[in-house]
This record gives sequence, structure tokens and C-alpha cells, in this order.
Amino acid sequence: MASKRLIARGEHNWKKTTESLDFFNIQYNVIDQDVIIANPDMLQGYALIIFENKYADADALNIVCQSSCPVIFTGELGFDSYAHFSSAPLYRKLLNNDIFFKTVPEMKINDFMISMDSEWQFGIVNRQINNTFAEERLMFSKSSLIRPDDDIEINEIKNIRNWIKIPLACWMENEKIKSMHRNVISRGWYKNTFTVPVKDLTGNKFLLYIGGVDDFDWVFINRQLTGSTCITWNQKWHPFRLYECQHVVSGKNEIHIRVQNINGTGGVWDGPVAVLPVAYGYAEFKKDNTCHFPAEMTPFTPDLKRYISNKTQVLAEINKKPIFLKQGNKYLFFGSNYLDLKNDFHKKIFEIILHKRG
Repeated sequence: MASKRLIARGEHNWKKTTESLDFFNIQYNVIDQDVIIANPDMLQGYALIIFENKYADADALNIVCQSSCPVIFTGELGFDSYAHFSSAPLYRKLLNNDIFFKTVPEMKINDFMISMDSEWQFGIVNRQINNTFAEERLMFSKSSLIRPDDDIEINEIKNIRNWIKIPLACWMENEKIKSMHRNVISRGWYKNTFTVPVKDLTGNKFLLYIGGVDDFDWVFINRQLTGSTCITWNQKWHPFRLYECQHVVSGKNEIHIRVQNINGTGGVWDGPVAVLPVAYGYAEFKKDNTCHFPAEMTPFTPDLKRYISNKTQVLAEINKKPIFLKQGNKYLFFGSNYLDLKNDFHKKIFEIILHKRG
């Protein structure tokens, strides 16, 4: 494999792919999709193209489809290049190129998530916490003395006297909140409930998606810490959060989000806030029932059985749902938004594509 030349492209996860390729001393080029659009002929001659679907440009995907090189399309197809949920552009480009699908899946974002974009309650942390921090200009510097609060526990909510009903997303500087608290608000709790149907517990794991938090967050589900992001550099306030939820139960669940703001406005400033059920279990290869690996489906991926073209082979399934497809020298993988060759399942897929085994 070390002699193979590969191309990996992506917007969010390509570094994870390249780290894996580096680990195995595999040569590759990273090419931005804008370069692909401007120079479509440059793709010829590669042993494999790894194309990250998530937020891909539809025109770039179209060019890659028409390439004579082997291609593996990895990850979600349910978003456009501006990160808006939309099933049509990428699925339709694959359909127009006569690969994988016979029709465009009918998809709505609420089919894939338990949404909490409704009324929440907000409580202000009134106690003073003496954290020192450097000047504002050092806010996102590694050398900054800004630091998150220590030892955050759910019991802190016992100190909150008043809970204010608010919409989400909502800055802590929301006029309704400020009308009840004149001082600068640097710390607060958001709380809500959500319901998980009993049927969703079977064969699924759950991820919590938060559209945006400024600056630090601690998330508790059913009063157990689920995840936290407390990085003071690289503008960590900007990316969405995606946490695995290990404490979800059937029926009613509680969620609490504790936010600490360092400067300016802060809070849960962007949605959606939602719990995502994703298929989880063992991926089994159709031609070899003894060949199976722990795996999970990417979020926002429907059961594609009724949409798959007759020309397409289903090479592997998870919980009877297609996760790895093949048509000619084109492959579609819904097990991740990137390839990690240190993962046995991903490595098996890589070997199949390059005809090493199986």
C-alpha cells in the first residue's frame, strides 16, 4: 500500500484521514474542491480518491463521479456546501450520474433527530468564581491565562432561585434575561426535557448535537456528565458540539447545559439542539457472515434499501441497513465521515477497494 498514490479531500475531517494515511506511510495529495472544479482533469491517474461528502460542493461531487479512478464517497449526504440540511443536491448528483440510487430519498431533518428547538429554561449562576484571565487580545491564544471553571457538578443548579423561560438559540444577554439580572452574566444553566420512544433504543446509540456555544460548556443528561468543551484557543466557540449520550433512557429525559462566557456575548447561540439516534452494532459483509466489525452509521442517514439502484451491490449492512455500497469502481461508505486505517472495519473496506483481499 505504501507505493499507492491517493487523494483525500474534505472540509472538516480530512485531517483524520491524512493522519491515518501518514501512520501507514501512504503517499497522497490533499486537493480542495474548488481546485477540483477548476481543474477536473487533475484527478486522473490516482489509485484511489477519498471524497468526503459532508458539506461537499455538488459540482465537485459531479466531477469525481465522472472520473475514471476508483472513488470512495464517505459519510453524510444530507447537507449542502453551506451546511444546510438538504437531501437533494448530493443524492441527485449521484442519481444523475447513474450510480448508487434509482430515486432521491425523501428526507426531512426531523426524521433523524429528537429536536429541542423549543422553549427552554435558563438560570443564572450568582456565585462569584475568581478565575483570572489575560487581556481580551489574548482570548484565543495558547498563552492566555483564561481557564474554565473547575469541578463543575450538576448540584450547582440548587443555587439557582429563578428559572426564566426562553427560546433557543438564545444568548445569555437576551433582553428577557437581562431584565431580571442587571449585572454581567458570565455563567448560566439551560435546562429542558426530551422523550425517547422505546423503539429507538433497539439497535441505536444516541448523539447530542448543539449548533453553537460561546465559550465553554458542560452537558448533563439525566444529571450525568455527557460531554464538555473547554478549550481556550482556536476559536472553540464557533464549531458545533457532538457528544455521545450514554445515559439516555426510554421515555422522559432531562438535559442541562452549563455555559461559561469569557468576554462579550455568550451562551447557546445556535441550533439545532437535538438528540440523534444512529444505527449502532456490528457491520456484516454480505458475502461473508463471519466477517463483522463494530460500527455505527453516520447521523442523518436513512435506510436506503428502497432507494438503491439495481446496478448497485450492498457489500455490508448494519442492523440490516446498507452501510457500504459498490457500483463499478465507485464505493459509498456511511460508516464515518472519514477513513481511519487503524480501525479494522475501515481497513477492511480499504483493502477491498484496492483489491488486496476479499
